Amino acid sequence: MNPLIPAVSDVLWALVFILNLVLVVVALVSLARDNDKRGWVTTVLMIFILPIVGPIVSLIAARLRRATPAR
Repeated sequence: MNPLIPAVSDVLWALVFILNLVLVVVALVSLARDNDKRGWVTTVLMIFILPIVGPIVSLIAARLRRATPAR
């Protein structure tokens, strides 16, 4: 395997990252153009926090599932 050629999983993760970045920019532009400014701080925090919290919760749930003894 040539280390200079990225694996398929590396390419997919890069595409997912780029897509996530584009969606964040689109959400922030949409938020900036919105005339209703109520709750914009909460929305910005959710835009940045939820993509991080989701995978963390999934990893914790998988670890707890594996730690449960089989019956």
